[in-house]
Amino acid sequence: GAAVEITRVSKYDGPSTDELYCALERLHAPQSLEAKIGQTRALDGRQEYEWDEFAISWTYHPDDGATVLIERTD
Repeated sequence: GAAVEITRVSKYDGPSTDELYCALERLHAPQSLEAKIGQTRALDGRQEYEWDEFAISWTYHPDDGATVLIERTD
């Protein structure tokens, strides 16, 4: 399957959170996923979510931003 990794998602360096959310919108991800990603803390570790034919996992670190992996599951 196809996958894309987006690293250093933050307000300050790398892709912005708005750019990430735009990509998720184009993949028809539920809007609640934005809240889940936005509320993730470094202590939460790797988070995962699936919808339709996609799976996403992400981590967050205050210094490095989020690292997001989106995979096609079908």
